[in-house]
Amino acid sequence: MATVNISQLSEQLLKCPVCLETFETPKILPCLHSFCQKCLQRILKEGENAILCPTCRNEIQLPQGGVQELPTNFFINNMLDFITVQSFSSKPIDCTNCQDHSHAVARCGDCVEFLCEQCLAAHKRTKLTKEHEVMALKDLQSSDVQDKMHRPLYCSQHDREILKYYCETCDDPVCRECLIMEHREHAYGYLKDVNNKQRQE
Repeated sequence: MATVNISQLSEQLLKCPVCLETFETPKILPCLHSFCQKCLQRILKEGENAILCPTCRNEIQLPQGGVQELPTNFFINNMLDFITVQSFSSKPIDCTNCQDHSHAVARCGDCVEFLCEQCLAAHKRTKLTKEHEVMALKDLQSSDVQDKMHRPLYCSQHDREILKYYCETCDDPVCRECLIMEHREHAYGYLKDVNNKQRQE
């Protein structure tokens, strides 16, 4: 079984190429490059609705709501959480769901939030969140973390459809429904293959 050097992983994958700091609210562009939301907002010119990707220089049309409406890169978020969970025994984790700075005792895989005792209790009572997959931090440390912390990216146009493909014609991640409806004659591949290829370049 291969071992992961956490510091190397952190250096290579979890630093924003613009600010060179650990990602904060990582947003993924259609070209599959990721940046901190605040970095993209700094780069965006006043009154513009498009941005040049700082890595590949492709022009990216922003969604109606601007940078904050770009998809969050849950892979990077999950990796950051993975590293946080691995260091949990030496350093307590603050609840990311409230402002009380209480220590987290669990993590919701659906919301991608660390929860303190009070937030966990509320999470289990609330109609919208009571069915979410919540795990105690101590269980996360000893389980197959990759499976437990994985959250797929969903299509913004088709409810509950996972973005599995990449339309090479349009340079966009797409779901199965998108392929059938809007990208039928286009060249496409699996998103994971394109992502691996880009990482090697």
